[in-house]
Amino acid sequence: MLRSLVGSEMCIRDRSCRVCLALTGGLRDNDGRSYALQGHVVVELRDIDNEPVVRLGISDDARNPDGTLMTEEDKERQVLPLVGANMIGRLMVQCSLEPGLAAVFAHILAFAGNEFYLKEWPGLVGKRFADVCFMFEDAVCLGIRYKTAHERDDGSLTYIGLNPPGTDLIEEGDKLIFIAEDDDTYSPGDLKLTSCGPPPNIEPPPKPPTKTLLIGWRRDMQDMIFEVDKWVSEGSKLAILAESPSVDDRYAELESQDCIPAEHLSNICLEMMVGNPIIRSDLVDTELSTYDAVLVLTEEREGIAGLCSDSRSMVTMLLVRDEQQRYLMEEKIQTLPVMIAEILDPRTAQLLELASADDSMVSNEFVSMALGQMAMERDIRILVEDLFCPEGNEMHIKGVHLFAQAGESLSFWEVMNRARQRVEIALGFALAVTNSDKMRDGVAEGELILNPANKSQKITWMPNDRIVVLSED
Repeated sequence: MLRSLVGSEMCIRDRSCRVCLALTGGLRDNDGRSYALQGHVVVELRDIDNEPVVRLGISDDARNPDGTLMTEEDKERQVLPLVGANMIGRLMVQCSLEPGLAAVFAHILAFAGNEFYLKEWPGLVGKRFADVCFMFEDAVCLGIRYKTAHERDDGSLTYIGLNPPGTDLIEEGDKLIFIAEDDDTYSPGDLKLTSCGPPPNIEPPPKPPTKTLLIGWRRDMQDMIFEVDKWVSEGSKLAILAESPSVDDRYAELESQDCIPAEHLSNICLEMMVGNPIIRSDLVDTELSTYDAVLVLTEEREGIAGLCSDSRSMVTMLLVRDEQQRYLMEEKIQTLPVMIAEILDPRTAQLLELASADDSMVSNEFVSMALGQMAMERDIRILVEDLFCPEGNEMHIKGVHLFAQAGESLSFWEVMNRARQRVEIALGFALAVTNSDKMRDGVAEGELILNPANKSQKITWMPNDRIVVLSED
């Protein structure tokens, strides 16, 4: 597993590519035939454009360990690149719209608690996916890793099917995708049939345009801008505040990366501002009271420890929240806007409560966890890519009113049933705090619970409870 270290961008790129080429290129047996490594290579990259480069060392006549000629799929699975900044940027954008998602991903990516597992179950061949979802007491099934590629709606091919149609049949060689505590803690059992009726007949209103303030600048900023444009509704606005580069240089940099706002952005209007994010007056000049969400990026600078970079971000967050609290008292705003923070040092996470951040992510930890998961199971890379992609199915945190009436008593099996009726997969929940002991029906309140241990236990659902689901929107 290779990680990009702090240094000049050219040095980082050359080092990662050189090591990958050394591991995959020119490997030949005693007969002079090119062969592949027994395992696979996981590498962190800084630039998404370098993904094809790290696979160039795999020769056209390379062979698998069993002697067969490597296919294009085999070559893609030989070297697994992860663009860490791209993943963190996507997650920050999603969290700005649905706070709490960072905790969901951190829970699953960490090697503690529930994780992703892919496993073949020959005894389930021929079963409907909808039935399989209700046969695992100690896991949640969220998709299929197909043996053969399936065509997407856009014509591209994929081996991962997240939340596939319930009528899809499990075929020989398919693997099921789960979240579970460990690889040996779950197995299929009897079909859990429930009769809970339909979910509440509620049609969610259309998403209104949003106004987002992004504080900071980084390389490949166009990726984050495109990400915002994909997720928000038409008529939204994205403002970027940073000390440098200049506005002209920013637009020139974006244009060099094929990001011309007037031509390539369909949902957002882009505004550039120059200012120091640790000076209150510069933050006030952005008209903080008008934003629905504030995203704070932490700059990673050569020779500067992550804790020092985090300190600047902390000052920014405290200033932003202080101003927003004043607006709230003056009734200029009705609720505190969402604030999402990126930090580099895990020690800073304990201080974020001072700034009342809605969500935060220790970017180095997130990337490390994702790399570790990919090292253990190569298909995790495709799974993570699909989960962070705006097209198809993604993680969402939704209000319980879409699944249950206030005060209704349902088990998690029954919540899963109602989620399936909505063409969704329920993964877990977070109960709102309703009493001093923070317990309800024997279940902890105020905590994220994925893959509940007792799915048959009845819970009385209250208005501010939330359900974690896998769905298209």
